Amino acid sequence: MLIHGDQIRGSMGFPWYGLGKKVHAWASGGLPDTFDDVFMGHYHQMACVPLNHRTVWANGSTESTNTFAQETLAAQSSPAQWLLFVDPVAGTVESAYPVRLA
Repeated sequence: MLIHGDQIRGSMGFPWYGLGKKVHAWASGGLPDTFDDVFMGHYHQMACVPLNHRTVWANGSTESTNTFAQETLAAQSSPAQWLLFVDPVAGTVESAYPVRLA
């Protein structure tokens, strides 16, 4: 599943509780489709979050040193992106590499 990430509500600037809550709700019937992986951006921080039988891939950003991130989120991160290799038949992530862009 591919999402922007703004659907996830954080708590005190940390999205991980909201991420687990939303993904588990979608997987248990909140969405009619089944999925094993969630790919998202929005948080400008690279992360791989296992949630039971699903994995959330939070992509980094090509830039995170902007005034909004600095003033509103008090967050900065080095530019980074995931390089993921996906099995074209099974649709599963087979290899994952963090790529630092700085």
